[in-house]
This record gives sequence, C-alpha cells and structure tokens, in this order.
Amino acid sequence: MANGVQSGRGLIYSKKIESVRKENTVAAHNSYQGYTDELKNKGDTIKIATIGQVELLNYNGGAINFDDIDDASVSVRLTNQKKKKKKVDTADKAMSPIDYEEALMNEAGRGIATDTDRFIYNSIAAMAGKSADRVIDATECNSSNIFDKILSAQTKLNQADAPTDKRVLEVSPLMYEKIQKMLIKTDTNNTDLLRKGFCGKLLDFDVYMSNNIKNDGTYDYCIARTTTAYAFALAVKEVAKVKPSHLFAEAIKGLVVYGGEIIRPKEIAIIKFSAG
Repeated sequence: MANGVQSGRGLIYSKKIESVRKENTVAAHNSYQGYTDELKNKGDTIKIATIGQVELLNYNGGAINFDDIDDASVSVRLTNQKKKKKKVDTADKAMSPIDYEEALMNEAGRGIATDTDRFIYNSIAAMAGKSADRVIDATECNSSNIFDKILSAQTKLNQADAPTDKRVLEVSPLMYEKIQKMLIKTDTNNTDLLRKGFCGKLLDFDVYMSNNIKNDGTYDYCIARTTTAYAFALAVKEVAKVKPSHLFAEAIKGLVVYGGEIIRPKEIAIIKFSAG
C-alpha cells in the first residue's frame, strides 16, 4: 500500500481485527464458516452439493437396483467488498495515553461485525417473501403469547428433522423484552436464561439478542435456525498502518470481502414480530 509503514505487520493487524470481529458478532458466529479457507476474493464461488433423502428398502436376496443420487446444489459467493480507513492526528496521539493503534483495530473489528451481521440477517429475512410456510406471524405479540410463537418455530424445525443440538434463536431487543416479561411471570426462581443475560436455553434453542436483526420499519424478522442452515465466509485483506503524505497523522486502512447463502432453508423459521 502507498505510504505504508510497518507493512510487515499487516498479517498481525488482520488477525487482530478478525479476533475483535469474532468477539462482537452474533449472526456470523451462528453460521457455518467451514468454507472460509476456500473463498478469499470478491467473486469467488463454491458450489455445495447436498444429497437427498436415502430410502431404506426390504431386501429379498435378488438383484440390487441403484437409484440416481437426488441432489441439489447451492452456491456461496463472496459478493461484498468494503474498505475501512481510520486516522488519528499525530499531535492528539502524543498528548493522549490512549493506545490509538489498539483502539483503531477494535473499532474496525466491531464495524465489520456489525456490517456482516446485518448482511446475514437481511439475507435470511428475504426468505420471508419467498417461503411463506417458514414464517410465523407474531404481530402484536405480548408476553402472554410469545412462548407459543417460539414453540411454533421449534415445531417447524422438528418437522424438518433439524438437529436439536445446533439450534439458535436470534431476537431483537423488543422481542427480548417480551420473553423476559414472560419468564418473570412464569418462573419465580430467576431462570438461568435471565441470569446469563440471554445467553442460555429456551426450549431447544440457545438464545441471542442482536440490534442488527432485520427491521422493515414495522416488523422485526427474528430467526430460529440451526448453525448449519446458513454458510458465511469472510476474508480480511491488505490491512496496513500508513502515514498519509498530506497529513500529520497515522492511519490504518484495509479491505474486507464477504458473502453468504442459505444452504438448508428447512432448518430456518422466521418469526415476524411486532410488539403488542
């Protein structure tokens, strides 16, 4: 990069930003990221083949006929490319005890986490307009009926035979409030869910709250899914500390690319929520 200093530390900066991102992400954390090593640049695509249902038949000792594999494929592609740049004035840095380099790394990581979580939640919420059978109507919902809506989401995943040990429920702050009120009304022993600040279990779900849940101005598109239902990949690229030639300042700039796709739609239920 032009005007670069300490360019050999680019890998260190990338790892630091990636570490902070992982600490601050919810949606990406709850997604399958096993393809990250194979997808590095914008436009990179991987085709994922999924084998269909296997039928067991009685065998009477005769010849065996083999059926063709019933397969479907989904492509995951890195579609988004964004640049990050932050600077700090040299004089400000000299007069302050703050570790600006550390602060810039943390801010970049948190910013990427917010961008990617919004991308994932928007991507999944778009499914609501295409697959009405995966949507649960929770409009004008209150603490008295919120449990029924979550139970309906669990039923949809049960009907899809989704693994019970990989289920997550991601909700907006308003839906979080209704669940808290429901728990306070129904459980006088202060459940593990409340003690841990919403990082515990409810039915089969590990529950998370996020401010990045898709909202269309009226509804929050909260999500019940498995951690293998959505594939996500991200690469932090070309991070460097620089001295802009026209400023008395130090800066950090870099490039990130990411993308994702629903790969198991039946393992997702969308709770279309508005507070009653």
